[in-house]
Amino acid sequence: MLNKIASFALILVLTTISFQAAFAKSSNDWSSVIGLLNKDVAVNETGGQTVFGKLSSVNENEIVLQVADKSGYSGQSQTILRTNIKKIWRAELRFGERNTGKGAAIGAGVGVVAAVIYIKKPENRSDGQASLAIPVYTILGAGIGAIGGFFVKKGHKKKSLVYEKQ
Repeated sequence: MLNKIASFALILVLTTISFQAAFAKSSNDWSSVIGLLNKDVAVNETGGQTVFGKLSSVNENEIVLQVADKSGYSGQSQTILRTNIKKIWRAELRFGERNTGKGAAIGAGVGVVAAVIYIKKPENRSDGQASLAIPVYTILGAGIGAIGGFFVKKGHKKKSLVYEKQ
């Protein structure tokens, strides 16, 4: 009985692997890049630079991007030869989004750590205000972190890989 279960499990695993291999989409198919026309992409060039933008033109030899920066589309177009492209991803372009919530969460965490350090000192334990340290430091840290996060804009984000030069 145990041999039958082990055989069935092995067959199931091998079948799953073979189906994944059969249906896996190749990432070196240039025709998949053509399907990204007028979509947001990230392009990694052979020199290591990654450019974000909207794909405005594609042919067999090159692509043309409407370049994006943190505040929006810059109005510049950049032509990149196919031979200079290492990878192309779908992208999520985030214009002007702020990191306020993330900054507040990090600041609150730092505030809690600072409060615990304050409470651990022997000279502060007898202080009647030591019990207020955690909420006060947490709120103070969250406020400072939120202010800092407000001034830091989120960067663009790479999504799924569409093309990779082999």
